[in-house]
Amino acid sequence: YLPKDGEDTLFDIDEKLGRLIRESGEIIQESDLAVLGAIEKRTIFRFLDEITAGKTPESLRSLDLLRASGLEEARIFAMMARQYRNLTILKTLAGDPSARKKAGLSPYEYDKLVPVARRFSSEALLLANEKIYDVEERAKRLPVDFSGELDALTVELARLAP
Repeated sequence: YLPKDGEDTLFDIDEKLGRLIRESGEIIQESDLAVLGAIEKRTIFRFLDEITAGKTPESLRSLDLLRASGLEEARIFAMMARQYRNLTILKTLAGDPSARKKAGLSPYEYDKLVPVARRFSSEALLLANEKIYDVEERAKRLPVDFSGELDALTVELARLAP
């Protein structure tokens, strides 16, 4: 539980929890791991929301929190690619009554992403997908600093947000 009016952020709580775990030296209970997994899951979606809202500093903080939680950067990248792919599909299918089904999205995902897709221009989504593709191609061909690539991509995608 994180109070809305509290000063601690999720990142602060994660830092404190990490420090407690390191200092205690005890094995984490399975239920504690489930809580950490829930935090990770919540954070990946917050991260994606922050990017598409153009919140660069917040998205970089969430990215750091995801890394600190142990989530693989390849998974983070895959979720970014999926988000922009879905936005592009929804933009393309705008007005189609069967768009949700064609996009293969749950009702929740569809309802959440449609307003986001409407805010973006088709050109911005195309450029975002090109940037994602470029990072993927470089990562496949060359030994790149994927961490740096992910940081730069986060900034570039946030800048494309309307």
